[in-house]
Amino acid sequence: GDAVSPTEGAQLADSSAPTTEAPSAPAVRVQGNSKAEREILDNVKRGEQVVIKPRAHYRQAYDWDDVCELGGKIKRGEVKISWLKKPGQYRAPYATMARWCKLEKNGAPMWQNEHDLRRARALPRLGAPTVLLTH
Repeated sequence: GDAVSPTEGAQLADSSAPTTEAPSAPAVRVQGNSKAEREILDNVKRGEQVVIKPRAHYRQAYDWDDVCELGGKIKRGEVKISWLKKPGQYRAPYATMARWCKLEKNGAPMWQNEHDLRRARALPRLGAPTVLLTH
């Protein structure tokens, strides 16, 4: 899609493409190495900055406490990971819990090591950071 100057508050023409807008958060600077970044930079004046924010929003339905609670139920045998394949019954999805329930070298599931040994209190951020393209 074609990019328009962020100062005009425009979006990319392709509705599936990410939006462009003026910088509002700390961003990672890149030089436009991917094909999508190059296409955007080709339509931006030299010296202008464009912030690309992904449209997808992840993990809106569950948090770290949900992962730990469900992980405990799985460890105690009250819930089977395969039951999570049926959507809507549990807050955390199957793919997430399958990853967090993998056993680590000490024989404990990853979620328990993060909670007990590493004192994690929140899920790690997902997805790429906001990208600031410079041309």
